[in-house]
Amino acid sequence: MFFIFSSILFSNNIAQTLQCKATYNWIFGTNAGVTFMGSAQPSPSAITTSAMNMTEGCASISDENGNLLFYTDGINVWDASNTITPNGTGLAGGGISAQSSIIVPLPQNDSIYYIFTVKDWTTAQNGIGFNYSILNVNLPGNGTSANPLGDIDVNNKNIPIDSNVREQVTAIYHENCQDIWIVTHRGSKWHSSDKYLAYLLTPTGLNTTPIISSVGMTYYTSNRFGYLKPSHNGKKICTTLGRGANGSNFNGTTVELLDFSNSTGVVSNPIVIADNGSTVNAYSSEFSPDNNILYVVGFDGNFIDQYDLSSGIQSTIVASKTNVASGNAVKSCLQLGPDNKIYVARNGTNYLGVINDPNSLVNSNYIDQAVNLGSGSAKLGLPTFWKRQNAQIFSNVAICQGDSIFVGGAYQNTAGTYNDTTYGTSVCAGCDSILTTNLIINTPVTSSTNLTICDNQLPYSWNGLTFNATGSQSVTLTSSLACDSIATLNLTVNPSVTNTTNISICDNQLPYSWNGLTFNAAGSQSITLTNAFGCDSIETLNLIVNPILTNTTNLSICDNQLPYTWNGLTFNAAGSQSDTLSNAFGCDSIETLNLTVNALPVVDAGLDTTICDGDTVNLMVDSSFIFGPPVEQFTMTFDTAFSYSTINTNLTGNYYAVVSGTYSGNGPCELRDGAFWFYQGCQNITPISAFPWMWNGANPNTQATVPTTYNPNHEYYFYFTGGASQTFSFVEQQVAWYNDNFGSLSFEIYYLGNISWSNGVTTSANPVNPSQTTTYVVTGLSGSGCVATDTVMVFVNPTPNVTVLDQTICEGDTASLIALPDMAGGVYFWTPGGATTDTIFVSPFTTTNYSLDYSINGCSSSTANALLTVNPIPTADAGVDDTICEGDSFLLMANGPDQYIWNDSIPNNSYINYPIGSYSFVLEASINNCMNLDTMILDVLERPVSIIGSNVIEGYSVLLVDFTNSSSIVNSYEWNFDNGTTTIVNDQSPQSISFVDVGDYFVSLIASNGFCKDTSWLKITVLPYSVPSVFVPNVFSPNNDNVNDELQLTYENILEFNFNVYNRWGNLVYATKEVSDFWDGNIDGKEAKEGVYFYTYKGLGLNNAELSGNGFLTLLR
Repeated sequence: MFFIFSSILFSNNIAQTLQCKATYNWIFGTNAGVTFMGSAQPSPSAITTSAMNMTEGCASISDENGNLLFYTDGINVWDASNTITPNGTGLAGGGISAQSSIIVPLPQNDSIYYIFTVKDWTTAQNGIGFNYSILNVNLPGNGTSANPLGDIDVNNKNIPIDSNVREQVTAIYHENCQDIWIVTHRGSKWHSSDKYLAYLLTPTGLNTTPIISSVGMTYYTSNRFGYLKPSHNGKKICTTLGRGANGSNFNGTTVELLDFSNSTGVVSNPIVIADNGSTVNAYSSEFSPDNNILYVVGFDGNFIDQYDLSSGIQSTIVASKTNVASGNAVKSCLQLGPDNKIYVARNGTNYLGVINDPNSLVNSNYIDQAVNLGSGSAKLGLPTFWKRQNAQIFSNVAICQGDSIFVGGAYQNTAGTYNDTTYGTSVCAGCDSILTTNLIINTPVTSSTNLTICDNQLPYSWNGLTFNATGSQSVTLTSSLACDSIATLNLTVNPSVTNTTNISICDNQLPYSWNGLTFNAAGSQSITLTNAFGCDSIETLNLIVNPILTNTTNLSICDNQLPYTWNGLTFNAAGSQSDTLSNAFGCDSIETLNLTVNALPVVDAGLDTTICDGDTVNLMVDSSFIFGPPVEQFTMTFDTAFSYSTINTNLTGNYYAVVSGTYSGNGPCELRDGAFWFYQGCQNITPISAFPWMWNGANPNTQATVPTTYNPNHEYYFYFTGGASQTFSFVEQQVAWYNDNFGSLSFEIYYLGNISWSNGVTTSANPVNPSQTTTYVVTGLSGSGCVATDTVMVFVNPTPNVTVLDQTICEGDTASLIALPDMAGGVYFWTPGGATTDTIFVSPFTTTNYSLDYSINGCSSSTANALLTVNPIPTADAGVDDTICEGDSFLLMANGPDQYIWNDSIPNNSYINYPIGSYSFVLEASINNCMNLDTMILDVLERPVSIIGSNVIEGYSVLLVDFTNSSSIVNSYEWNFDNGTTTIVNDQSPQSISFVDVGDYFVSLIASNGFCKDTSWLKITVLPYSVPSVFVPNVFSPNNDNVNDELQLTYENILEFNFNVYNRWGNLVYATKEVSDFWDGNIDGKEAKEGVYFYTYKGLGLNNAELSGNGFLTLLR
């Protein structure tokens, strides 16, 4: 036998209501009302017998069975017969008061009801304000003594409580689940004391001394109206007020959420959800059944704003606002119904709207015309209620045939409907809960399956069974109804077939197709077909691909070897030809010859030339006679650093570089090509001695033969021997006077092959200095093996000699340079300047080398050089005027090779430290008897002082810190809080800076007076803390079997704790302040009865974190 305890009834609910039946009849508006009676589950239908016509606040109440007792508009009281009771007129409520009245029963008394009334804002100045009257349902009223309908006690009518309360009133259970807090607000147009008032109603009556909480928004203005609503757990209240402080129409609307302590009556921690800047014209609000969502409507709007309260953070709540309404009707009031749906008063219409799923943020499912009021009409208000009562829970429970479940007071194994009553389970209501269970009996299920597979699917798994061959097996499973299900599989296994084929082809037959498969290379592929049994037939092809052999021969010849014959083919010029043969595999073999034909070289040693005795001439093979394109070519620019390394100069033999193009600088004489200065307007055409471009990191004249003859086309040949990579570069820093060059040179490199001269030289360049006329023969062998020869004659003339003496002058002086030749009558040419006299007068600004070229009879002397040294005026640079802060040191420093001294005999490179003021320093520089002066002004400024402080340096998150700033001599500030907050500038003392994450934060304050700065630091620490928690078991069995005999709590991080257990009548049966204590199931030494008990707990954890909760537990014997 399988047993299921009745606690299962709390799962699988198909309908559930936790509302009190005291709230099952609503009377409101113009002769309007709805009742939630008449069906197994609460569902509203119209009441058309109401005698009340009320624009705003009203109240109604029913007995524990849901029968209407009476209703009121705060002025008159109607009984269940819809007749005003004999003493039920002239109550002190207001005709246009948002919550003119609320009906609250006296705790532990089913006969006495308090009717609390509040005036509207226009009449509260008359001292009426907040009052109560008592209605006794046992008074005959309009009935009889045997069948009383109730009436107002004439001795307890319009009893004043506070004269300055207006518009708002609500009621919330005390934490003890017996007493009731009556909450209202003091603050009218004529009274500026804005306070929340909480009065406690106990079985002995009303305590008229309120708990006062001075928090929240301002009521002390002109017409501000709206509802005061509690959350369903009694922990929050929401106030909605229309109109603004200036009294203008609907300005300053405010929605405010506050904490409420149902143990102390204190209201605290206001959070403004909609303020003066909001478009919300609030009038009424309602909490979702789970208290996580707030809904707000307006006095004259058609919106329903939804707010997510789960975060508890103001900005997040405000940002979550969503309008869930539809339709154009004015939606003025909200009220939670017994069916856990929120109903909406549609002002001036005969319909109520409904929010069907108020716990849903995603789809609350609002219906605008949900409940037809018949002949009645909704106005601005709906009844104000005080509590919840009877709970009724409906469940569907299914068990298997042969099992049983404990419902209806016994173990049941027959389908049907069973009722259980639990006592005192409604939170703070003291009412019974009826559990209705629809019991369903499910029968076992059997099934048989026939299945055919192929043998390659073995072993076959089915519901945990394994088949290795044909056969039948059965297994017992659990059906979708949680009952036994016997399933049988009859398995038939059919065979499968495999076959392999081998084929050989040549690679020019690819791609190869076979049975729908494509081969792009040798390999194996398989295809699965279906045989006669419907099983796989696997066919495999192993494909062998034989290669087509190819061979290529590269051959180079000279053009005098044409025509050229190869394998029966004839070449009359360079090109490629192929012949196809057959290889050993029976596939094609393709032979190809790539023939290169090289032209015969023409070697020309150049024209005959004349030199002077002692001179050297560079005989060169001219490139114009070498056949073939360049092996390298590139362009060198002079506007930035440049480097290029060749990759085709690694062959042995001779190469030459053709350098062409021109470049120039800013001066009129700075015109050059690859080897010469050639602008003759300033100077003679002169070979460049220090090249701006470099060959392998040095001047070209150290790497190759340098041209000595000026070419008007600016194209020169530099010969060199191959065998390695060559690097051509330009680096501005190497030659300072070329920093201002611009332009470029083009380089082309050719391969000459092997060169041999008759004097034994084997390079293309052959420098010779014969003492007499001589004939030279050159033989050239190209890289292709072709040979050519040429001759050149060198004629020799005598060479003159000239000298010029070096001199030294100062900058600005003039020097005379005199030429001293050994043979008179020749031609003079000075560089720079281009003078042609034997004596020149010069005044250069910098040290200059003067060159003199002297020629006679066609021969030129060696260039004579005279170094004219110019000693410059020394540089006296004291630096720019500067500013430092008081206490800083300043370095008096002048850089350079000159001799320096400062005024007051202060040595150069000295640190000085002067008080506040302005100082002038004079620098004297001298070298080579030259002197120069410069002056620098130094200002020493007063230094600011940064002093940082705060109201707190450590605490728990979120830690709010107010900073103080005691800095002096300051005109600006810069704060950095080390918490990701943007730096704050010029805020002297930032307030309420938040630090969230646990850890240390180093806050800095930089104080500045415009130039000088000072920084102070302060460490802020956010401390960690742990979250308190407690676990209460939901069942225990004190039957002395040493198993679960005690109700023992499990807890973490608890400092203070209160735990109370109540029976079905709300009586306290066990209480403790120690979490480690336990209840043994006895009350005053006697065994407690089996049943469901209600418990509450409240605790204080680390960092003063509050913990509270309640629930039900079951005691079994």
